[in-house]
Amino acid sequence: MISMRAHTLFLSILFLSLPALAFSENATSESTPPSVPQAEGLVALRAMLVDGTSPVGMPLAITAAKADGATTTYRLITGRGGNVLLTLGSGSYQLNCVLDNMATSGADYAATASLSLPGEQNLSLVFYPAGSVAVTVLEGGQIVPGAAIQASCASDWFDYGKMAGASVQAGQAGDFMFRALPTGTCVISASTQASAGSVRVEVEQGKLSSAQLEMKPKASGLSGILLVLAAIAVAAVIAYYVFFSSKKRAPREHETGEKEAPPADEAGQRKKARAGAPQEFPSGLGVKSERARAVLSTLSEREAEIVRFLFSSGGKAKRSTMQHRLLIPKTSLLRNLRSLERKRIVKLIPFGRNMVAELQRNLFE
Repeated sequence: MISMRAHTLFLSILFLSLPALAFSENATSESTPPSVPQAEGLVALRAMLVDGTSPVGMPLAITAAKADGATTTYRLITGRGGNVLLTLGSGSYQLNCVLDNMATSGADYAATASLSLPGEQNLSLVFYPAGSVAVTVLEGGQIVPGAAIQASCASDWFDYGKMAGASVQAGQAGDFMFRALPTGTCVISASTQASAGSVRVEVEQGKLSSAQLEMKPKASGLSGILLVLAAIAVAAVIAYYVFFSSKKRAPREHETGEKEAPPADEAGQRKKARAGAPQEFPSGLGVKSERARAVLSTLSEREAEIVRFLFSSGGKAKRSTMQHRLLIPKTSLLRNLRSLERKRIVKLIPFGRNMVAELQRNLFE
């Protein structure tokens, strides 16, 4: 009898403890989420602003476009550390991402990236300041539906061409909105078979700018031919003048046995270049600070070339872009960028496997 009671008591205690054990196991598994996505096609994306901060609780729109043209749009809210999760199938994707503060009229930040699955399940995106532009195409004051439109901006921090789409056309009301363009000056151009035109727009962060683009008829075929013939005639006159003026100078040099010396300034500049001396920085780039002029006058020829390019690119440029445009070897470019960083003329910002060089604004104010 006692044995049966003990057996019954043991079974009752075991039955009552099972839910507690199950709860304990679930709580343990849920309290330690995996650091990387475990499901196939699940992507952990981290958004980061160009200044290094993370946008928390901000609306994020992501358009994932596959090579076959299929697109999917995700509307998410960034979590702690700017993190969000995406579920995508296998394949290659172009991601077009926009951070949009609902209190502003236009896009605030944008980023683009390429992604292949399976394989890349963790991705960091750097978002750059952006704005939106609505353009209306007109000709003679009348709207022009279906005109081909494209934007060209001074900055290329993100692929704004893919943001708008490969082929952009004005709607039936002759209008089109670029959802995200980099801040700064952009030129919007439009064309049809018979007309073309362009307009310059200042893109401001978080704002929706409006512009009217007036097109004009293209030059006729005969006018184009006449322009080409006129250009050929001008080139022939210049060549004739250069040839005979050099023929007139040649006997004078032969008679005296001496060549005319180059102007003093030109000779001095050549002497400086041969000696490897620092080049004077041109004064036409808006450098008003005397301190900045003094610092820039100490630059080598290669460093000055890099700084000029940064000025013409709105104060920022990727290392890969400078290497391509300036035809400077990667090792030499990095060495000169580090030298400019030590002189506190530029600031170098990591950008994945690349980097962004930005002029120090306080030096030029």
